[in-house]
Amino acid sequence: SDTRELQEKIESINREYDYRIMRVRDIFFMSRFQKEQKICMLEEQRKAEICQVKDRFNSRENYSRRGDHYERHNW
Repeated sequence: SDTRELQEKIESINREYDYRIMRVRDIFFMSRFQKEQKICMLEEQRKAEICQVKDRFNSRENYSRRGDHYERHNW
């Protein structure tokens, strides 16, 4: 279903960013402040990507519903 597809995309994004954040934490030559900055940036990117996926999903859903609506009331 579409909801499952959305969930899978979000989980994929989360896995990718979890991995990237873990790699930043493992960098030994970076200061704690630099790591926190980089992780914060990655978290913002994660949120933006998830929002984009949700927006695309919602616009696709709304378009489908709108299409159904017009087909039902096609005078």
